[in-house]
Amino acid sequence: MTDIYEDIRIVVQRHREQAAAEERSLVVDFFRRAPHHIAHCFDAADAIEAKEHLK
Repeated sequence: MTDIYEDIRIVVQRHREQAAAEERSLVVDFFRRAPHHIAHCFDAADAIEAKEHLK
């Protein structure tokens, strides 16, 4: 028999991961639309896509 609390924990964790991925995508899109003279925005977008900000 499966523990209901473990199932809930798995669903919540999956939801958190999905929300984080969506938020990263929005931030990367925002940085990619920055004016071209702001090169560090593109570097930041690359780092976020590579998940380097989590290290």
